[in-house]
Amino acid sequence: MEGHAKVEFKFAVWQDLARPVGNQIMGVAVFQRVQVESRAPAGHLKMGWIMRRVNSILHPGGRPFTFWVWLAGQALASGPHAHAFESGLDEPQAAARVDAAFRELSCMEAEAGRPRVAAWMLKDQMPDADIGLCRMRRRGWVKLTFDPVMVVPIEPNWRQLEDWMDALRTKARTKVKSILQRSDRVELRELDAEQAEEMSAILYGLYCAVYDRASLVMGGLEPGDFSRLKRELGDDFRLIAYRCDGRWVGFQCGICEPGTGTIEAYFVGFEPSCNKELGLYQRMLVEFVRWGLERGARRVIMGRTALEIKSGMGALPVQLTLAVRFRHPALRMLMLLGSGLFVPKPFVPRRAWRNDAAVAWEHRGPSNGYG
Repeated sequence: MEGHAKVEFKFAVWQDLARPVGNQIMGVAVFQRVQVESRAPAGHLKMGWIMRRVNSILHPGGRPFTFWVWLAGQALASGPHAHAFESGLDEPQAAARVDAAFRELSCMEAEAGRPRVAAWMLKDQMPDADIGLCRMRRRGWVKLTFDPVMVVPIEPNWRQLEDWMDALRTKARTKVKSILQRSDRVELRELDAEQAEEMSAILYGLYCAVYDRASLVMGGLEPGDFSRLKRELGDDFRLIAYRCDGRWVGFQCGICEPGTGTIEAYFVGFEPSCNKELGLYQRMLVEFVRWGLERGARRVIMGRTALEIKSGMGALPVQLTLAVRFRHPALRMLMLLGSGLFVPKPFVPRRAWRNDAAVAWEHRGPSNGYG
């Protein structure tokens, strides 16, 4: 998203120039120079007295702690999007290449006279990448664990919403029916690029009503992003506005990745004052699943928030990790010594699926959301 005040992109490409032209690329990685704002980490971390003390230092008087980082991956999406290398390269080798790319970025900034970022981050790594992250610890990297990403798996033979609901337990199925009934008087309108541009101020206001309450944010959208994404992605970007009693009360937008069979619940926005009455947020989750069924997706990725609500609708937790390396030696040492204190609050998934469906998901293992 060119021109953003909070994000800047760089791409790294590894090539073997000895190969024939057209077959020289060995790997790629995407980097974002992004602004991170920590507002209330106690909302998603289990804190002992040491972490409470560190939190009070970083957030004096409850004020946000803001800093810039180079991030490998996607700040505004969930999943292992940081890099892709050809088969045959193991995790330690991949991690070493990404680490070298971070160092090259740092040298480029120094040569350009730009202010250096406070940290490097490698976002959303799968559990099988742990061996690579352990090797990076020698270079000052620390592995952190936050809340899991919630993913709704979709069976290939499901074609409509009723097929998904039939696989849920009675309590979960009744909950979905209640959500549809509560939001029955809400009008859903899918927007094209021109309509998104006309409504950019309204959409952005609804987005900020949710975004401004988040405890930790990396980057963020701008008013023109909705129409820009629609023009760039076409039918693979879906934007739905919610209208009730003559006013716009919410929106949702998602991205379809046909090559991986994935629907990404990108962002939502709504008026908090009418969310509970109309069940707006839960209705949006249902609509993401509906879109996944329409597109023949294998999964719907719903992000890291509202874990219990999503779990009650069949979303399963996928634990991804983040690696961070602070520039300042004192902060690096603090993170190395205290990394074990960054523990997410305990979460026990609800039993939303019928037994036969639950057994099928369990056999897919920890990567069920991205396998």
